[in-house]
Amino acid sequence: MSGWVRNELVLGAWLFAFFALNAALFAEAMLRYRQAGADIYIQIARGAGACLNLNAALIVIPMLRRTLTWIRRSPVGRYVPVDDAVSLHGLVGEVILLLSLAHAGAHAMSIWTRGLDPWTRANQTGIALLGLLLVSWIFSRSFVRRTGRFELFHITHLSYFAIVPLLFLHGPNFWMWGTLPWVWYAGERLVRLRRSGSRVRVLSATPLTSGVTRLSLERPLWFPYNPCDYVFVRVPAVARHEWHPFTLTSAPQDDSRITVHIRQGGNWTSALAKRVPDILREGQEVIAYVDGPYGTPSRHILDAPHAVAIAGGIGVTPFASVLQSLLSNAQDPDAPRPVLRKLRFVWLNRDQHSFEWFRDLLAELERRDCHGLLDIHTFMTGGRADMAGGILDFAQYVLGRESHGDLVTGLRAHTHMGAPDFDRLLETFYRSPDLPHPQVFFCGPTSLERVVARSCTRLGLRFRRERF
Repeated sequence: MSGWVRNELVLGAWLFAFFALNAALFAEAMLRYRQAGADIYIQIARGAGACLNLNAALIVIPMLRRTLTWIRRSPVGRYVPVDDAVSLHGLVGEVILLLSLAHAGAHAMSIWTRGLDPWTRANQTGIALLGLLLVSWIFSRSFVRRTGRFELFHITHLSYFAIVPLLFLHGPNFWMWGTLPWVWYAGERLVRLRRSGSRVRVLSATPLTSGVTRLSLERPLWFPYNPCDYVFVRVPAVARHEWHPFTLTSAPQDDSRITVHIRQGGNWTSALAKRVPDILREGQEVIAYVDGPYGTPSRHILDAPHAVAIAGGIGVTPFASVLQSLLSNAQDPDAPRPVLRKLRFVWLNRDQHSFEWFRDLLAELERRDCHGLLDIHTFMTGGRADMAGGILDFAQYVLGRESHGDLVTGLRAHTHMGAPDFDRLLETFYRSPDLPHPQVFFCGPTSLERVVARSCTRLGLRFRRERF
């Protein structure tokens, strides 16, 4: 229970307030229109409409990235579920669609039973709004984004340029709810346009193993960031108007460049991996635009005396910047001693090749780690975890001792076959002598996230997850 309270109490409290406020608005509007003599359909429509005023204002708040980055860095951040901003945005979107269907359906039934004119201005703007919302909802489904057609999601989400004016035209009271958040969002967009207007050169685009591309960009003149921050990147040579979020994998101490690692998973990422290296090889200049930086849950990792960083596949990127920063500090004798006393780095990959692109940094960290700050645990989940896998695991361990390096990664740390038992692994970290209980930071697939979250809940550990 203590683990659930530690990780979910703040989010649970905000969700309770959200649904309670919606219920109160719905009930108040229904009662008010019942007393005015309206039929049941109008009562339902007005109740849903009152809730829509609230939710159409709330939906933009999780997208105030600069404001949320500031909140995350402030003491107020512990009382605001900023780590769940993307999930909350999706939740409010689902609620808006359901309320819109109820609102439109109830009005349609009232018009049909009473024989009213259906083509009033309110009904016309309402039909347009419902159509735009349905299209936006359909193309925001995960099955659309997983096909690699991200541009469909991006383009249909730009329909808010039409949705917002229609909201103010359709709802006579919406201005009281929506003016402040939407004006605030417009202000952030203007800042984004100003900050992302400066061009940066693409210094290199290096294809790595497992379909990963390392993209190095010229660092803008004024660009302070922290480890684990992320940016939006636009490369006109690939797509003129598309922005895509990526975690910075370079260290803030590098004054000349910023780096992101991009896995090929869709049309844009595949086109970038093919076109940009070819253009650079021809000696032509490639221009990119950078928007950010923005904070993430993992930015707190350097503030924790004892931290566990768990990465699944390309989910290692938020922690790459942390490790780069630790390496830079290790090379600088004048660097301040970090609060972080122990970092347990757990990385899961399906096969041997997936470890290769990040192996050199880990090897360098192992070599320079004179104080025992870093503890590396690697797991090859494509390996078998049964008896045969155990025999292979043991044989690899023996051979690794003979060759002074792991056969899978080349590191001193031994790579285990199969997925770890997170209950046992985290309990081992939990019971480390002379160290406080660890905070757990995660980035990776949702299925793995659920497993790690359950283990953290059982042990009462603080759990933070990366979500874009």
